[in-house]
Amino acid sequence: MKLIQGLILVLLFIFISGCGYNEEPPQLQNTVITPNQSEYNPPNQDDHQIEKENNFTEQLTQNQQAVEDTNCIGKNLFEYSPTNLDKIEFITPLGQMAAEHVLPTDHQYYYGKDEKAEIEIYSPAEGQVTFVQHMTSPVADPGAIREVDDYYILIEHACGKDSAFIHVDYPIKEIVDAVGDKDYVQIHLPVKAGQLVGTYTYSVDYNVFDKNAKTNFVDRSSYEGSRFLEVTDPFDYFSESIKTKMQEKSLRSVEPFGGKIDYDIDGKLVGNWFEVGTKHYQGLKLERYWAGHLSISYNNLDPNLIMISMGTYEPDKAMQFAVKGNSPDPAEIDQNSGIIKYELVDYQFYHNGESWDRLTYTKNLVGKPMQQAHGTLLVQMVEPRKIKLEVFPNKNGNQVNGFTSKAKFFER
Repeated sequence: MKLIQGLILVLLFIFISGCGYNEEPPQLQNTVITPNQSEYNPPNQDDHQIEKENNFTEQLTQNQQAVEDTNCIGKNLFEYSPTNLDKIEFITPLGQMAAEHVLPTDHQYYYGKDEKAEIEIYSPAEGQVTFVQHMTSPVADPGAIREVDDYYILIEHACGKDSAFIHVDYPIKEIVDAVGDKDYVQIHLPVKAGQLVGTYTYSVDYNVFDKNAKTNFVDRSSYEGSRFLEVTDPFDYFSESIKTKMQEKSLRSVEPFGGKIDYDIDGKLVGNWFEVGTKHYQGLKLERYWAGHLSISYNNLDPNLIMISMGTYEPDKAMQFAVKGNSPDPAEIDQNSGIIKYELVDYQFYHNGESWDRLTYTKNLVGKPMQQAHGTLLVQMVEPRKIKLEVFPNKNGNQVNGFTSKAKFFER
């Protein structure tokens, strides 16, 4: 039962993630079998004895879990890098917001030096491959042209930690054979630490799920059905030598070097929001589950740059912007701040005064908002966990005087 439930959570993550690609989620409900508890009760036992033994079993399970947790404390679990770092140009850290990735992304991107060279993917620790999806149908806003034919691979490790690779071009033969002509499979393929699990060309997504992760979201129930709550800086799970090398490859020059996704501050504007009535992270429709998502937070490469990311800037179109003047800071906005006006602009990165081409490895990047406004956003905190918001595409700040009847409400 535990394994099946875990599989469902994995699938929910995949099919409501911007990097999952099935048009329709698999109907797994029918595969979940609830055992008849009477079949497991020894004969000739009264209810008191059964309750006593059940309590003992529950306590034993808790004790075993406590021992496992104790054994995991302070250990760098992963002793191998997830990819061949010698072939990597740079790592894009967690937290990027782009297109349908409206909330800060819960995975990193590992870009190769050569667009055509195959780059090895390794299991960073001992474990087993438990789920594979062959991805052939993109989930994106209408009009987004994106060909997809690659794989999602999940590896379960000890201590409640999993490795997830997205866009694996060429999995090893054992994995390909297990998938066959299916869209997805649940398997049990043991892998050793450092074992090759596949290759990719140019870019692959990677993250670590940690069931014990301490993430800073105001209302954790809003992320039900996803594994968004289980993601923190992946670099922290690696041995010191590998961690140092990965940090050096990262485009982010301030801690946490592997990125950050949780900016929420209770009672402040900063962080993630969901349009009221849209089922929070899950969304109303799989094909645009991000439609009601909103993040008012910071750039993943330069955390001083304010970002506004909207699931519906225009009908069926998600967009991301910086704000003109890079102010006011959303971490300082509360109910006493009144109506806030943000002019929405493009942004560019610079290094030592020179514009960055977004293709070559560069440290100490500085994000700067442009001057031309593509629209204006009005926002007001009406409650500690509720905001009123309206976006005005193609209007500058001088053309916007207040909310209209089209304003919407968002909650944590």
